[in-house]
Amino acid sequence: MGQVSKSVQGQASGKGRNTELWVGIFVLASLVAGGAVLFIIGNQANLFTPKTEFEAAFKDADGLRAGSPIRIAGVDVGTVTEVHLEDDGSTRIIFSIVRGADRLVREGSTAIIGSKGMLGDKQIDLSVGEGPALEAGSRVRTEQPPGLTDYVKTAGDLIDSAQRTLASVEKATAAFGDDSFSTDVKAMAANMAKLTNMATNEGSALGRLMTDQAMGADLKRGTAGMAQASVELSKTLREVQSMTAQARKGPGLLHALLYGEGGEEVVQHLGAATGELAATLRQVREGNGGLHQLIYSEEAGQLVTDLAALSASLRTVGEGLENGEGSLGAMLADPSLYEDMKALVGNLERNRVLKALVRYSIRNGDSE
Repeated sequence: MGQVSKSVQGQASGKGRNTELWVGIFVLASLVAGGAVLFIIGNQANLFTPKTEFEAAFKDADGLRAGSPIRIAGVDVGTVTEVHLEDDGSTRIIFSIVRGADRLVREGSTAIIGSKGMLGDKQIDLSVGEGPALEAGSRVRTEQPPGLTDYVKTAGDLIDSAQRTLASVEKATAAFGDDSFSTDVKAMAANMAKLTNMATNEGSALGRLMTDQAMGADLKRGTAGMAQASVELSKTLREVQSMTAQARKGPGLLHALLYGEGGEEVVQHLGAATGELAATLRQVREGNGGLHQLIYSEEAGQLVTDLAALSASLRTVGEGLENGEGSLGAMLADPSLYEDMKALVGNLERNRVLKALVRYSIRNGDSE
């Protein structure tokens, strides 16, 4: 009996341990399931909120999957619901946006694939457009983000540019290693030292130029004169340009000569007149006419002397008349003599006997 009771007690204790094991497994499974549910609900906080679906097409999905978040201005507003591979190799993404935020998906909005956190998870970043809101099911414009290949290519371009820059710097600095360049630099430094000494020495021309106020004033006046001359030259050039424009556009004699219909004829006449004048001058110089005798003969000097004497005599007579000398001078200078002659002529006009005598003399002269 004692052995039977011990066996029964051992079986009862074994059943108790099995029950505790199953209870522990159930509790652990419940905790795992509850954690999973909490994770899903936390990851999809808007699980029961109404949503609006849109779509977008990318050449490369770059790791997007169903459940990847959709963000606008850094705020989660939806998730990726479907990812489809198209026949042309592109990827069509269908995503949903919660109601209220879907009004920000407008014409001009852009979808671009971005990274979420440090682990490299992908998300879609949406920009807010400026046009009207898109209807449900509309396709949003996309921009393909630069991938690793683009970064590698950019890095290669930067390396090539850096190599070219280093080659240019090496080429530009190669002259510094030349001994002649060093010698030239030393000579330049010596010359600069000499110039500095001359500038500080008041007895030198450069020193006087830098310290002498009178010389500075003269230099200033000379510069002002050059500036004024430049202004006058500019005015002259403008006047020449104005005259040229006037000659080109007209009116005027120069425009008529250069551009008028009769300009060629006038030039021909001027040429002919010039030729005739040249022939006349040649005839005067080489011929035997009076003008040649007057200019080139021996009597020409005497004629010039006589003309000078005649001019002096006329000048003397003119001065005498102006001073009232002689009868004619008195007539010109004495107003009383003029009045007397005027009265005499008036008396003659009023004398009837004299008028009759004059008429008789005229008639007898005509009959003879």
